[in-house]
Amino acid sequence: MNKKHIWLTVALIVLVITGIGVYQRYSDTSDSPDPALGGDTATEIANPTFAPDQALYELRADGYGPVQIGMSVKEAAEALKMPLASNSPDSDEASCFYVYPHGEPGTVGFMIREGKIARVDVHFENPDIHTDKKIRFGSSTKDVQAAYSNVRIEAHPYGGPNEKYLIYEDGEHQIIFETDQNGNVTSLRSGKKPEVEFIEGCS
Repeated sequence: MNKKHIWLTVALIVLVITGIGVYQRYSDTSDSPDPALGGDTATEIANPTFAPDQALYELRADGYGPVQIGMSVKEAAEALKMPLASNSPDSDEASCFYVYPHGEPGTVGFMIREGKIARVDVHFENPDIHTDKKIRFGSSTKDVQAAYSNVRIEAHPYGGPNEKYLIYEDGEHQIIFETDQNGNVTSLRSGKKPEVEFIEGCS
């Protein structure tokens, strides 16, 4: 066999091997994602952002859905059927901190003091979250007054002259609605005193 035939044979072998590789790549019908195409399933499972949508519950003065003010983190997680964790390092050693479903700040946050849930904050303007009296983001001051008896109105500590706190009190628990210049609800939180009255979270 002369050199020309040898080179032709080698080239043919290379072409056959390359063709087999291409065929296997594009004929693979398995469900395994190709990392090069951004389909890293392991990352999706580990990242709470890809967790199933959270169930939404009504906010009450004494809790949120199955979660009662005064529960431990473990009890609340079991009631919600999802993990609750802090997104801050060393938070378990703090006297006051927040936990969130799957450890990711989202729809709701639970303030923890002395190992117990003391307050529930509704984050973002989610129109699907409402109180047990159907008050939600965008509800008017008149709506709140009609839904709850004996609502106390106070000046917003940081807001303009027309921004208010609408405070509904039920024993040792409260719901605090913050309103904007037009008198519409922009923030919701509930819990026990004094924690529910804290202006900036734990401070």
